[in-house]
Formats: sequence, structure tokens, C-alpha cells
Amino acid sequence: MDFYFLKKIQKKPAGKTAIPVKLNYHDEFKKISDEIMTNGKAYENLGELTKGIGPRFSATPAMQKQ
Repeated sequence: MDFYFLKKIQKKPAGKTAIPVKLNYHDEFKKISDEIMTNGKAYENLGELTKGIGPRFSATPAMQKQ
């Protein structure tokens, strides 16, 4: 198997060195978390499913309730 194509892609330009970049996603995750906590409907939906609809196991008579 010839890996010439992969070697060619991985080759660095002559005379240039790569600058390491430290990635910090804390701010982005904070924005997403804040948006979910203020405008998310997951907990509201979960409350409706658990309190309003209740447990409904498959293949039981309760599953057929509307």
C-alpha cells in the first residue's frame, strides 16, 4: 500500500514552524449552558412526562392510555 498521498499532506512548509494553540472552550460551553438553563424546555418536558403522563411500560395496558 502506498502512503505517498498521506505523507505529502503531512509535510510542513520549508522554513515555517507550527505554533501550538491552546484551545479553551470554557466560554463557549458557559454560553450554551446558560442558554439551556434560561430558555431550555427539557426540565419542563420531563416534569410533564413524569407527573402528567406517568410511567408507561411497553406491552402493558398503561401504554395504551391517552
